[in-house]
Amino acid sequence: MHAVYEVALPRLLAFLQAFDLLCPLFLIGRDLERPVTREMLQPFVSRGDEMANHSFSHAYDLSRWSSPRRTSDLMRATELIDRTLGYRPVGFRAPGYVLSQSFADDLAWAGFEYDSSVFACPSYYLLKLGVLAAQGLVGRRSASIVGGGRVLLAPQEPYRLGEVYYRRGGGLREVPITLTRRLRAPFFGSSVALLAGGPAPRRAVRRFIRGVTHRDVVNFELHGIDFLDARDRLEVLKGIQPGLEIRWEAKAAAFAQVVTSLREAGYSWMTTRELASRVLP
Repeated sequence: MHAVYEVALPRLLAFLQAFDLLCPLFLIGRDLERPVTREMLQPFVSRGDEMANHSFSHAYDLSRWSSPRRTSDLMRATELIDRTLGYRPVGFRAPGYVLSQSFADDLAWAGFEYDSSVFACPSYYLLKLGVLAAQGLVGRRSASIVGGGRVLLAPQEPYRLGEVYYRRGGGLREVPITLTRRLRAPFFGSSVALLAGGPAPRRAVRRFIRGVTHRDVVNFELHGIDFLDARDRLEVLKGIQPGLEIRWEAKAAAFAQVVTSLREAGYSWMTTRELASRVLP
């Protein structure tokens, strides 16, 4: 239940320190009600890492909630992060990457400076559709939702939201999840982790990195589970999370390759808050 905070976070901290990186952590508010969780996050706050909001409840259908109910959830997470960690978050990522127009309006009203939820990845969208359809056929309900297909038309570089998600405008800053050039594959930790478990991992990761180095901005997203494997008493999840079959040391080596390769390509590293304010002043 708590492996992400008690096992993955110390590994992530050591990784960030080894490469002199700051990072944003998108936090689920309800998790901070547990004192040990707050304790594990304190070293990140002390280092100057960014604390961002990932909602209080992590409800996948948050985009379908009424505006007052959703705003209450957002502000509850913000107040809890502020009160327990001494950091008032200004960044947000939606559970399941699903926004709506009213959702974006609520984020602006609640005082967020940026959002990082737009994920215009065709393979992810189709995979989610397939999984939900398969679960429906066997009578299983899923908490996940798909959202509108027009997200696939959204810009892939930072922009200001117009009509959510797919048009530029004058609204909230948006920092999309980065995709590769041709296949529009997601450039995030889970993809790199799977490459780390395959044949010739260094060569595969190097080719994958070349798919994003044409971009002005690379938003490299990691999930807590990317720093875990089945040895962390998570054998039961192996069939659901294929990345758990790959040792976290191998995944960490691949993540290190991402950092060093992007630095060699001329990129500098910063938190999403700093990036959003620099790119979209």
